[in-house]
Amino acid sequence: MYVFRPCGGNETAGVYIAALKRRNGPSLFALSRQGMPNLPGCTREGVQKGGYIVEDCEGTPQVIIMGTGSELPFAVEAGKKLNEEGTKARVVSMVCWELFDQ
Repeated sequence: MYVFRPCGGNETAGVYIAALKRRNGPSLFALSRQGMPNLPGCTREGVQKGGYIVEDCEGTPQVIIMGTGSELPFAVEAGKKLNEEGTKARVVSMVCWELFDQ
């Protein structure tokens, strides 16, 4: 079973596309009941990979922060703060572990 945990409308639209393409098993959508922002960098295309970079740093990251669903805005905020303080941080939206592993 693929478990999708999207953040915002762009990722939710991508989840529907990914689930419709999947023909060999069930998919589950874990949607938040709270309003979710459409974050810059969140795309329908990225969801098709299961996980993708939302915010990046210059050069090689020292830390990678992964977030899903309603936690992603907090991960992006933490990544920006770390980059401002001099720690190279990359933020990844991990919408579906199973799809990413594939």
